[in-house]
Amino acid sequence: MFVGHLGAVALFSASLATSFAAVLAFNLLMGMSTALETLCGQSYGAKQYLFRVRLGNAGAALAGSISYWINVLMLAFYINLSPSCAQTWTSFSRESLDEIVPFLRLAVLQL
Repeated sequence: MFVGHLGAVALFSASLATSFAAVLAFNLLMGMSTALETLCGQSYGAKQYLFRVRLGNAGAALAGSISYWINVLMLAFYINLSPSCAQTWTSFSRESLDEIVPFLRLAVLQL
């Protein structure tokens, strides 16, 4: 963090905010995972395996893909409709696509 260059108070406040956010996020995720563990255990014990769609692993990949695209669309709507982004983002540029071919080559090689 660059806040150390601003002084001790800025460094302390950034450290406190980071610690608070980490603890809050950890507790939230721990609570959600505990609730999910209970729900899955109960459904397994009752022989309700939740395979009604019968997609298997492809269904998990499809659910992840859909959630990622929903996130992309929400971010695009936020950038286009938010007044706070009006001065910093004007439109897409060709410069943003200059390095897309090496990126795609790397992504395909990782498969």
